[in-house]
Amino acid sequence: MIVDVGESVYVAQPKGPLVKTHSLIVPLAHDGVGSFVGGAAEEVKSYVTKLVKHARNEGDELFVFERAVETRGGYHSHVQCIPVEREKVPKLHEMVKHGASKLGVPLKELQNEGVSMKAIVDGCEYFYMEVPNVGGAPSRFAVKLERGAGGKIPLQFGREIAAVALGMSERGHWKACVESEDVEKATAMSFRESFAKLA
Repeated sequence: MIVDVGESVYVAQPKGPLVKTHSLIVPLAHDGVGSFVGGAAEEVKSYVTKLVKHARNEGDELFVFERAVETRGGYHSHVQCIPVEREKVPKLHEMVKHGASKLGVPLKELQNEGVSMKAIVDGCEYFYMEVPNVGGAPSRFAVKLERGAGGKIPLQFGREIAAVALGMSERGHWKACVESEDVEKATAMSFRESFAKLA
């Protein structure tokens, strides 16, 4: 399931990927904070840039999000990266607004690209997303959550938004997408080979 390994993070396919090149960026060290604010933040951002390029090479745009909230199983930092067909990007924007409104999630658009996530979340848990704009910089959104308030953002929130936008709402939960081990290996190998071709 491993796609690439860096110095402080690795890229892998999740169990039950939404689409064939759905990936996770996972810091090697679990330091109890989100991937975009921890010690591996710069390499995380570098891999996001590479995955955006990979998605665009395939004719897609990349939807990126992180639910940086401690769960019952502990704190497992990772960033989800889901390619979305370009013609479905407007639907993705619509679903982000609809989903946030329905759940009462106060997503705030971040206008200043120079402000770091660390400064924005200030030690709190958070939900962060980068919603693509075809060929341009993404729209960035975040909501800061006090410790223990992560339940306001359902575990599958970002994935369900992407699933509806892609016209596959039945795949909103990873358990609906689990493949055989042979299929997983073949999919990961194909992704790994195409990712390795990036200049």
